[in-house]
Amino acid sequence: MATKAKRTPVRQGQEADHAWLRDAYGAQCTKAVAEVSSLVKGVTGRDGKPLFAEAAITDLAAVRIYLTKPGQDSGNRSDAAETRRPMLRCVSAGLRLLRPHRGVVTLRSKLGPEEIQWYTDKQLILDRGLCSVRVSGGPAGKGNVDFLIWSETARPTGPVDPERLGRALFLPGTRFKTLRVDAGERSTVLLREFASIEDAADHEADRAAVSALDEFRRTAPGTATAGGEDWLARPPGLAPTNRL
Repeated sequence: MATKAKRTPVRQGQEADHAWLRDAYGAQCTKAVAEVSSLVKGVTGRDGKPLFAEAAITDLAAVRIYLTKPGQDSGNRSDAAETRRPMLRCVSAGLRLLRPHRGVVTLRSKLGPEEIQWYTDKQLILDRGLCSVRVSGGPAGKGNVDFLIWSETARPTGPVDPERLGRALFLPGTRFKTLRVDAGERSTVLLREFASIEDAADHEADRAAVSALDEFRRTAPGTATAGGEDWLARPPGLAPTNRL
């Protein structure tokens, strides 16, 4: 399992969040904790001791619950119900235990002309939700817009959800920069993850990302269009259509 090399300290309010999670999800939470415990069994630190304490396993279980509960979105926008924020904190804490992915990630979505234009007009994007992307292959599923994103910190979730390998999540608060929008029958939006300490006027990173994304676009295997729309696929910055 891909993990960080150090144990994560207990966070403030952790016990209350975990109590909320157990109460809100009941048997599903119990099952997820057992499944994650089995998946991380034997994962140890340099001292030979288990790397994941019980609290960390609960946070990882929250990630698994989130990924396996169809019909929910991140539920963590500024207008989301306050009572759902414990789930966000648990999922975010669990994701921070997973190793980040640096490279190209993708998603496909169905957008209208005004939404596509929004990306053309918007240079910097702050996403307050959990943005789901693919880390293997090109965009897939139904939709008329492909997003190619250069990732620095998206967390692949395979270690806690091996049934759906190839998925990753960006943490809430991730920033993106629009690099280019290619409009057409199937439009393509090129983005890169943008660090808060960066200077937006420094275009060297932009050029490097565009080069990598264009190369990926030329060499990536053909993308599948069959199947339903991915219920977790929500382009960065756009308001979700569902709530936790």
